[in-house]
Amino acid sequence: MSQQVGSTKPKVGRPPAIDDQDMVDTLLAHLASGMTKKDACDLTGISYGWFAKACAIGREGQDPRYVEFLKAVKRARQQCVSTLVSYLQRNAEKGCATSAIFLLKCEKPSLMATLLGTP
Repeated sequence: MSQQVGSTKPKVGRPPAIDDQDMVDTLLAHLASGMTKKDACDLTGISYGWFAKACAIGREGQDPRYVEFLKAVKRARQQCVSTLVSYLQRNAEKGCATSAIFLLKCEKPSLMATLLGTP
């Protein structure tokens, strides 16, 4: 029996990883906790190549699933930074000079340079 022209066959293979919400949630949790992208991918069980490609597709803006994925990745990384800054602020308030210097250097680099006497 021959295949008719124009007929559609069901797709064979695994569904796209972008549609696996559990996988995406696990990846985002790892990123939010401060893991590197490669480590987060390894622990999630996906290749870093897939992650990079998914982010690139998201930047192109053609597929809304990937656009939302990229936004979620950015939010997870921002959450990580926010957590770290809060940690540094708490330590600085407790008198940790290293945390205070780091925050000052990041927030006010010109003031820090003036204090250290560097141009």
